[in-house]
Amino acid sequence: HDRHLTAAYDRHLTAAHDRHQTAAHDRHQTAAHDRHQTAAHDRHQTAAHDRHQTAAHDRHQTAAHDRHQTAAHDRHQTAAHDRHQTAVHDRHVTPDYAG
Repeated sequence: HDRHLTAAYDRHLTAAHDRHQTAAHDRHQTAAHDRHQTAAHDRHQTAAHDRHQTAAHDRHQTAAHDRHQTAAHDRHQTAAHDRHQTAVHDRHVTPDYAG
């Protein structure tokens, strides 16, 4: 009778211990896995976001710079051309034009 009870008690304790160990191990593994996944995801997202922002910023800056340069160049060229044409015209029409 005692051996039977002892064996039943041992089985009960062993099963309870195993369940506790398994549950504790699972919680630990899940938490560690979640932390790892979250950190890896955050690093990936941050890197992707930075690359996107940098690329978008560069495209915007380049486009704005090109528009500005083109407009400034056009204004300069037009003004220089107009001055030249006016001077040539004046000299041609007024031979004694001192310009």
